[in-house]
Amino acid sequence: MIKNFTIFLALSFLGFTSVAQIPSGYYNTATGSCSTLKDQLYNIISTGQVSLTYGQLDNNQMPIVDTMRSDDGASSIIWDIYSNYSAGPEPYTFNSSQAAVGGFCGATSPSQLGTCWNKEHTFPKAWFQVGSSNPLPAYADLFIVRPVDYQLNAKRANNPYATVGSASWQFPTPGVYASYPMPPNPVLDRLGPSNAPGVSIPTAYEPPNGVKGDLARAYFYIMTRYQNDMGSWATTNSGTGIEYVVDASNALYPSFNLPYLTMLYNWHVADPVDARETNRNNLIYTQQGNRNPYIDHPEYVSAVWQCTGVIPVTITSFTAVKKNESVLLNWYATYETNFKEYEIQRSTDGINFSSIGTVKGTNLSNYAFTDQHLPIGPVVYYRLKMIDIDGKYKLSRIAAVRFNNDFSNAIVYPNPTAGALTIKLFDALESNSVLQVTDIAGRKMKQENVAAGRVSINIDVKNLPEGRYFIKIYNGTQLVNQSFVKLR
Repeated sequence: MIKNFTIFLALSFLGFTSVAQIPSGYYNTATGSCSTLKDQLYNIISTGQVSLTYGQLDNNQMPIVDTMRSDDGASSIIWDIYSNYSAGPEPYTFNSSQAAVGGFCGATSPSQLGTCWNKEHTFPKAWFQVGSSNPLPAYADLFIVRPVDYQLNAKRANNPYATVGSASWQFPTPGVYASYPMPPNPVLDRLGPSNAPGVSIPTAYEPPNGVKGDLARAYFYIMTRYQNDMGSWATTNSGTGIEYVVDASNALYPSFNLPYLTMLYNWHVADPVDARETNRNNLIYTQQGNRNPYIDHPEYVSAVWQCTGVIPVTITSFTAVKKNESVLLNWYATYETNFKEYEIQRSTDGINFSSIGTVKGTNLSNYAFTDQHLPIGPVVYYRLKMIDIDGKYKLSRIAAVRFNNDFSNAIVYPNPTAGALTIKLFDALESNSVLQVTDIAGRKMKQENVAAGRVSINIDVKNLPEGRYFIKIYNGTQLVNQSFVKLR
């Protein structure tokens, strides 16, 4: 075992607290938007990048950046993004050794899934080869190269990623892998024609839902870091599959074919950055000296590609603050294309909302609205309905203002936790209440009813992925907000 890998394993038991974080001032020059911001990010992430050696990745860098804890917490395993099930136990595990069984395949060509892993170019090398040469640093860029099961790597081949309708193949295959320990055997990978709107790919490879956002952000990185090479790559290698992804005629910006960009943006939103992806980004920085800005700052995705007109209006900040007898709402929005208006909605229970006004979209970066007729209640909730000219809309996150009779007097322990969690309230619940657990993206992960009079509540969170979560307990007069960290 190499020395750096041993150090990494020791740090991993400490919650990665010693892994390199974003250097101070790293993104200070990222001040623009659209193509300007993309150019600024290119300059940041290309400066200081170390060209690694492809043949040594499996022995030196990948054991460091692609090692994680197994689901049972008993061992450290290599993270195969195609076969690892993010919501349950692994079907099989790999290790960092150079032995074929369980480790790196080397010259071995196994016929069975789960035997060993090899190096996969998520942006296929056939897409960026120049003649017979493999240009560095792209060929050994850790944001492109990932460890995956040998057979799944072969099945993916050079096929572009996309959502798949009628699959010609899937993993796991029903009835074939009887010992696959993931009831009810969810489908992780699929091969077949793309069914993503506007993305006409005859044979596409659909990766697991749990890594679609990771792969989307990797592609945003690739289109930024190698923007100056993208045009020649797409022209030289047309027919390999790159033509479905890259717009060769506009390689600097937006780089993507717009329907493909829309699909990746949806993946980015549906599968947000998590602790595992952040940790890998930090570790790659220790090895090759640059970072993925779309992991560090997910909002850069909208900021860079908003001028294409295919990225929906995104609220980058939404606040509600009580001012005397009114509430002032402020929000910052990305570029508005074919956009009509913001409808301001209000609620006293956080569930049932009604409209209280509208603000026309005029491509301002900063908007404001004052609610001068406040309802009676301990908490008032606000959200924005963002309406396009064609009537399509999306909703913003919720901002809340507390007035009176609310409390957050609660202790959560153990925190962090691997499974059991106790919530100790300082005041008994005055009426039947609802307990919700949400993730950092605001998605509801757990909900249950809690009887009046309770001062202590036990919940089981062992099935939640690792990360930070928020607890909300509420009734007609009380509100408890707390948070906890789930460990693997």
